[in-house]
Amino acid sequence: MTTRPKGIPLLPWLAMLLPLTAPALQADTDLLEQPSTASPLAQHALLLDLADTGSRLVAVGERGHILYSDDDGGQWQQASTPSIITLTAVYFPTADVGWAVGHDGLVLHSSDGGNSWTRQLDGFAANRLVIERFETLIAETEAALADVDAEADADEAERLQQRLDDLEYRLEEARIAGEEGATKPFLDLWFANEREGFIVGAYGLFFRTEDGGRSWSPWFEHIDNEFGYHYNAITEAGDSLLMAGEAGTLYRSDDTGRSWQALESPYEGSWFGLTGCDDSVLVYGLRGNLFRSGDRGDSWQQVPLENTATLTGGACGNEALVLTTAAGQVFESRDGGHSFSPLRDDHSPYSAAVLHDERLILVGLDGVRSLTQPDAEATP
Repeated sequence: MTTRPKGIPLLPWLAMLLPLTAPALQADTDLLEQPSTASPLAQHALLLDLADTGSRLVAVGERGHILYSDDDGGQWQQASTPSIITLTAVYFPTADVGWAVGHDGLVLHSSDGGNSWTRQLDGFAANRLVIERFETLIAETEAALADVDAEADADEAERLQQRLDDLEYRLEEARIAGEEGATKPFLDLWFANEREGFIVGAYGLFFRTEDGGRSWSPWFEHIDNEFGYHYNAITEAGDSLLMAGEAGTLYRSDDTGRSWQALESPYEGSWFGLTGCDDSVLVYGLRGNLFRSGDRGDSWQQVPLENTATLTGGACGNEALVLTTAAGQVFESRDGGHSFSPLRDDHSPYSAAVLHDERLILVGLDGVRSLTQPDAEATP
C-alpha cells in the first residue's frame, strides 16, 4: 500500500467560507454538473493537496483541477474531471485507485492512476444519507424506549428519552442543512485499501465506505462531536488512525476507524494537519503551533519553531521531515521531528508537500514547485 504525506486546504478558514456562497452560485448553474476546463495555466493556479501514488504525483485544487506528473514533478498533465468544484484533498491507497474530495460534498474516484475521474458522491446525496440515518436511529430508539419498564428501570428510560430528544433535534438540523443544499466541504480522506476508507469535513461530516465508494454510510454516531466541529485532517500512525480538527479536537481509532476516542489536546486552537512518520506523528495548526507524539497521541511535546504563521502541510521521506506554512515558508527536520530549521521562504503560501526520491514537491497559491533535495533549490 502506498501512502501520502498529509496536506491541508490553503488558508483553511477561507476554504471553509467559500462553500457557504454555493447556493447563490447554483441559482444560475449547477456547478457540480459543470466539467472542469482544460487550461495550460492549471499548474500555476491554486492547488490544495498532493499525493504520491508510488508511480506518479497527483495534485488537486481550484476549479476542479487535477494534475499528474510521471517524471518527479518536471512535467504535468491535466486530467479531465466531471465538476468545476474546488477539490481540497486527494488520496491513493494503491498506484491505480484513488479518491479526491472537495467543496459541496464532492467525491471523485479514479481507477486508472488519476487519468480519468467519476463522481461518487455530492452534498445533496450526503445530506439525504445523514437524514435517513437519523430517522433510522430515532426509530430504533423509540422501539427501545417502548420496551423499557419506566418504573422498574427509570435510569434506562431517562437515558433513552434524552437520546431520543437529542436525535430529534439533530434530525431537524440535518433537514435544515438539506434545504440549504450542497454547501458543506469535505476536507480530507484516508483509505486502508481499494474498498475501505473514510472522508471527513466541515461541521462534523464523516462518512465510511466498505465497497470502494459505491455506497457511503454516515459515521457520526461512532465519534463524540457534540458541537459539530470541523474535521480537518485524518492520517495513520502506526497501527492507529488519528484525526484532528477545529477547537483543538483530536481523536484516535485503534480498530481501523470503527470506533474513536477523544484525546487530550495540547492546544485549544484549530489543527489543520497531521503527518505520521514511522513511530512518531506531528500535529500542527494555527499560529505555528506544532506538537510531536511518539505514543500515538497519548502524550504530546511542543516542538519549537521560528514561525508564527499557520502550518499548512507536512511530508516525510529521505530521512527528513518538512513543514509548509501559509506564509510561504518551508521548515526541515533531520531528527525525526524533534526540531526544525528554516529551509526556504518563498513568500507564496503553500498548502501541501511530498518528498519524492531526491525531490521536494510543493503545491500552493501559485501552483506546483519542484525543488531538489537536500539543498531544496528550485529547478529551472
